[in-house]
Amino acid sequence: MSISMMVLDDRYKHAEQQFNDLKANGLVAGDFEGKVWQYRSSNIPFTSLDPLNRRNQDQPPLPLVIGKLARCFIVKEILAHPSAELIIGRMASIRHLSAVMDSENIEWSDITRKVFDRTVDSIRHGRSDSTIYHRANALKAFVDFLNQLSVMVDGVLLRFVDRFIKWQTGIPNPTHSALELTSREFQQREENLYSSDLHKGIAQARWLIKQNPHLEPTAGFDRIRLEATCFGMALGLRVGEIANLPKSCLFQDPNTHTTFVRVPVEKNCIPNAVPVADLWSAPLTEAYEYLLAVTQDARERALDIETNGFSFIDKALAAYRANHPLDPGAVDQLSSLDLPVEHHYFVEEICKCFPVSPKELYSGGRFYSSSVELPRITAARIAIWIDERMHNWDWSNFLNEYKKNCYSVSVIDIAKHTKSSEASVKKSKWFVDHLRTFLKGMVHDGLFKPGNNPSHAQLFDIRNEWASIRELMLSQRGFGAGVPSLVIDIRLLKRLLEDKYRFHLRRHFEEQFSMPGDGSEAPYHAKHTAKGYPSKLSDNLLVIWENQFDSISELGIIPRPLFRADLYNYLSSNSSKKTIFQRLDLRGQDGEIFSITPHQIRRWVTTAILRSGPSETAVDLWMGRTPRQSRQYDYRTAKERAEYVRSLYLAVDPPPDFLGRLVIRWREESIADEQIEEMIIEKLSILNLTPWGGCTRELYISPCDRGLMCIRGFGTDSGCKSFHLNPDDLEAKAAIESLLSEYEKILRAIFDNQTDITSSIEAELDNTHAFDQHVLFVMDMVTSCKTALEAYSKPKKASS
Repeated sequence: MSISMMVLDDRYKHAEQQFNDLKANGLVAGDFEGKVWQYRSSNIPFTSLDPLNRRNQDQPPLPLVIGKLARCFIVKEILAHPSAELIIGRMASIRHLSAVMDSENIEWSDITRKVFDRTVDSIRHGRSDSTIYHRANALKAFVDFLNQLSVMVDGVLLRFVDRFIKWQTGIPNPTHSALELTSREFQQREENLYSSDLHKGIAQARWLIKQNPHLEPTAGFDRIRLEATCFGMALGLRVGEIANLPKSCLFQDPNTHTTFVRVPVEKNCIPNAVPVADLWSAPLTEAYEYLLAVTQDARERALDIETNGFSFIDKALAAYRANHPLDPGAVDQLSSLDLPVEHHYFVEEICKCFPVSPKELYSGGRFYSSSVELPRITAARIAIWIDERMHNWDWSNFLNEYKKNCYSVSVIDIAKHTKSSEASVKKSKWFVDHLRTFLKGMVHDGLFKPGNNPSHAQLFDIRNEWASIRELMLSQRGFGAGVPSLVIDIRLLKRLLEDKYRFHLRRHFEEQFSMPGDGSEAPYHAKHTAKGYPSKLSDNLLVIWENQFDSISELGIIPRPLFRADLYNYLSSNSSKKTIFQRLDLRGQDGEIFSITPHQIRRWVTTAILRSGPSETAVDLWMGRTPRQSRQYDYRTAKERAEYVRSLYLAVDPPPDFLGRLVIRWREESIADEQIEEMIIEKLSILNLTPWGGCTRELYISPCDRGLMCIRGFGTDSGCKSFHLNPDDLEAKAAIESLLSEYEKILRAIFDNQTDITSSIEAELDNTHAFDQHVLFVMDMVTSCKTALEAYSKPKKASS
């Protein structure tokens, strides 16, 4: 065995143990060496790329070595509990790598950086810049995994790859170019992701539906989703946060009378109690009360399932049958097939007890696999009657003497005894002749003579012959002659419903909800929800019936959560279903029918809040984002940003940049406040964003002449006169900190791990030498970055 395979086998055994632990905790499902794993309700395929796009199970498996490497790598990634999308992306990159290595017949011992470059090239075809960037980063993570793959044997470190693979993707993050105000990507992103009048479309849709409930295909079809959207409009919640709102999410502070919403924040481990603006308090309260009432029945069914499983089906059907007993013919149909009456119910009985369509139960329906087709009533009655005679051998009680000491029983006689009509018997042509022949044979053999007891051999032959005829009689099954001949085995139906219900839970909670095995328990609550997220479906505000949004009158038997797709497909025209705007023909100011993604609502809310004046930090907290993230959602114009920043310079303590120090000097010279304001307005007519702050230069017509060295000279007269620092811009602060770190690394490399240079050394530097110029420049950048960062700490000190 080679060293590489020794290292891989050791890691493979460890990965299998980790996988089993994850599986025991309900985080993954499937077999370790299987073709597909399930993680957060998504499939992770360990298969080769298939040009035929067949099902995962029908695709060829990955080659042995890369299959083992992929399983080890994916287990390591899952241990960090990332999103399913990240794991799927990681696996997609590995499958592309496998295809490149297979097509070029490359061995692992010969792998080089060029292999990964060619893999990225293969990924580029037909994919967006964002997808290419993330797939390349997934490859980089796999390269890092290969470099670290090793094992210690007898004090010697053995590695999987002989040579350290040093590879960089070389692909820029497309998000950065999309944030540059002068870039084509920013303009395109603004057109695609921001709609200034989306609120009008949603408001019109809600008003029309509320005023005209008949426009809804079924009760709640539209209004549930429109009222749920109200939480997004009022608070800028993400779709996942709306879907996970607890049933007691809305409350009012008794002292301040402020309305609050408990929000489980997707990207934060701490849930928020978000105050509701007075403008939104009344509509949000109305939406909450409507949703709480309209989803009450579905929520109670979810609670019943969590407490008692699917026993509600047995109880409802048993109660119905107690009040509406089966007629004898139906009982005979069940008895002829030895079907327990208490476990089998006719379609009509089930449809009377539950809002389910008969089409779902008959052939072609999703519950048809739980059905049993019954024989025709006449055949079943006659079969049961003859079964009793064969068992009791009491034919003498039912015989006719057609001549002296000659007895017989005809098919018509049996029909009378079973209360079947002659017409129905005559229509039963598939067995009547055979039955007549069978009865005549018994007469011929003298089996109907009084006192004649057949021998064991005769009984054996007769019963075998009867079994063949009986099978023929009961062979005509299903729905015929206007008489329902189909029953549902509720044990199988409950199994199908439970499996579907657990699928809904897996999809909602992104956690495994496996069906219980023999004698094992499988609870209906999540084990790994984040803090603030309901762990039971019955604790959710938005619990709907399974067919709630399917445009059919029958809502279904089981409840389910509101999914992200329910809102995306309802508002956005990218789906195959008609949106609410297409159905109502609602158009925007451009004349086009509205098409809105729920995340556009979040961007609209962010921009509206920023326009009203709060700092980016306040918006980050309000929207449940990480600090500095709101800049990606800011669709204010440059003039709107300038208007906000002007207010900073009119304050008592302006920012310590060039313009701020100029304002202080003007005030010392007793220049009137009105004149200072006019000069600030003239200077700050627009404001463009840079990584380190704002720039008032007209970049479109007058490009920067400082090489974007905005920070250099900050706090001195040599600083850029167009650069402006906003103490609330935490993203700019992070960029300055990063810049400072880079230049301090350079100083440490030059001066032997020292970042503070003495004044004597600085005095000895000669501006005429290139190296000394470089050192002075680096020192200047370090000083400028530190001065700029001090501006961020001053407001904190003032407030403390």
